[in-house]
Amino acid sequence: MDASRTGALSVLREAMRLETEGRQFYRRAAEAIQDETLRQTFADLAGDEETHLKVVQQQYQALSEGGPWQDTPGIPRSRSDWDRPLFPRGREAVRQALASTDTPQEALLFGLSIETLSFDLYHRAATEEEAAQAQAVFQFLSGEERHHWDLLMMRYEALTGPTGWTS
Repeated sequence: MDASRTGALSVLREAMRLETEGRQFYRRAAEAIQDETLRQTFADLAGDEETHLKVVQQQYQALSEGGPWQDTPGIPRSRSDWDRPLFPRGREAVRQALASTDTPQEALLFGLSIETLSFDLYHRAATEEEAAQAQAVFQFLSGEERHHWDLLMMRYEALTGPTGWTS
């Protein structure tokens, strides 16, 4: 197996871990948050992470079987710090992370911070890969994380904005 394929498989294994941890974190956050709008936001984000995981698993399976990067419908064409976990690991770690977020605003800020880290990791992976399909996958994932960040920021601004603002 060539070094490029080995490196890609390593990145995809870490991406699977990242997406799995993200899905678990957002599911647990949805269970812990009292605010219904935020509960739904976190539940939606967990669903997105599930979709991302399927995309990454499809690529991993194809490459591990000796095939090329796969075209993934819906993904437009266009070595990272994978050792540092982005999401708290384990039920107790999630509980502690959420305990430090006494308000919905703090929970949103925590989510913003992990989405920023996720975006940065995928963005770097996209710039380091040479295969067009690999770039497309990582650009898609970084775009998704940017969308999550935008969504969380909208929720944050809605909670913290001036009381006279209307939509």
